Amino acid sequence: MHGNIFTDSITAAGTAIIAGTGVWALIYAHKQLKQARESEKVKHLIEFVEEFEREPMAHYRKTVAEKRLKGTTYPPEAQKILDFFETDGLLVRRGYLDAEDV
Repeated sequence: MHGNIFTDSITAAGTAIIAGTGVWALIYAHKQLKQARESEKVKHLIEFVEEFEREPMAHYRKTVAEKRLKGTTYPPEAQKILDFFETDGLLVRRGYLDAEDV
């Protein structure tokens, strides 16, 4: 009779250890995924900043500024800049970029 209680106790302890390990693994995986997602957000933000600063966006910005100074209210190149920011907004709404960072 004592053998069964001892065996049952060991089985229960082993099961508890396995369950605890499973819970720990899930928590760890969740933290890793969250960290990877944050890292991807930063990567996307850096890519968008770089895109905004290089050609052809730099040319569009310069052209729009020059035309606005000459009195043009809505130069055609302005649409390219607005499209860029619309894409940013879409990525924020979908969670790929953080609104505070943008």
